[in-house]
Amino acid sequence: RLVEEEGTFSKEFFLRIEKNRMWICEKYRRYDLENLWNQNSKVLSDIKKYCDKRKVELLIAIFPDQFQVEEDLRQEVFFKYNLQEDSIDLYYPNKLLLIFCKQNNIHCVDLTEQFKKNTKFLKLYAIRDTHWNEEGNKLAAKIIFNYIKENKLVKAK
Repeated sequence: RLVEEEGTFSKEFFLRIEKNRMWICEKYRRYDLENLWNQNSKVLSDIKKYCDKRKVELLIAIFPDQFQVEEDLRQEVFFKYNLQEDSIDLYYPNKLLLIFCKQNNIHCVDLTEQFKKNTKFLKLYAIRDTHWNEEGNKLAAKIIFNYIKENKLVKAK
């Protein structure tokens, strides 16, 4: 018998958390997400204006949710809550933000694909917790650092 690893939340509660977070990817809820986005994206515009006035480059990093990168977790949520895979667009929220950043000349790095690739051989999230573990934090730092370096966002002194 396998011993279940200790996690922050019970398995039942963690799956419910992930299901609730998944709403932003549900195709039938796009209107809700777009409404929220339209109401709140002004905050990012204001941050961009603030940075521009101070000649500071703004970089937004898109942090993936665990269900976006871990296929097994996603399948578990689909099974438990009787969801269909084709009812979800895992990348729609990311696309909204990427388009906004491009239109507003904001640097944006999406960590999702790199996390997805690396999750095949590394555990990147704390057990049943929704947050990254040490490996996840290291990977995020590496991706963001490389983006900053490649795009010369910090001037050497």
